Amino acid sequence: MRIRQIYVADSHEGYGWITPEGKAVHRSWLDYITSVFDEEQEGFYHGWHNLYENSFLEKEFFEEIYQTMIELVRYSPPERYLVHGDFHLGNMLGENRNVTGIVDWEMAMFGDFMLDVSVLHTWYPMLEFPKRLQQALEQQGVSIPYFEERLLGHQLFKALDGLRFYAKKDDPHSYQFMKNQIISLLNR
Repeated sequence: MRIRQIYVADSHEGYGWITPEGKAVHRSWLDYITSVFDEEQEGFYHGWHNLYENSFLEKEFFEEIYQTMIELVRYSPPERYLVHGDFHLGNMLGENRNVTGIVDWEMAMFGDFMLDVSVLHTWYPMLEFPKRLQQALEQQGVSIPYFEERLLGHQLFKALDGLRFYAKKDDPHSYQFMKNQIISLLNR
């Protein structure tokens, strides 16, 4: 995964989504992650805590998984990496067996590259991408500290966002699918 090797200049500040000026507004990766679930925000998720009363979003389950996610994301290092934010096969260009380009950078951010690893693994577990990444990096003499904790933490982050999304869209089938994914992740 060569994206993690892209140098993030010290002149680029912060963590989270990158502004057109090349900056991000959060002081840490954890600060960005928690901000995604702030109740007071603009747009689609404005006042989303109302979903606890007005939908099938289960407050106790959500908050328990949220706390687990927070504890795991704390393992993320302070180093900032370029993160695609929507890293999946549909955003990859390739020829033969080689990835030749990555498109759709509208969700680009500075933070923990393990978010991209978790997104790809969540949607395409049969590729065994985390295992292949670890093996490739080990061959180069590189180890990723707290690999499993960071992978699981970011999978829970995306899954919690999915629960909230499907509750807001009134899609109980997809909500249950995502909840089952979370339960499966935690029972490994």
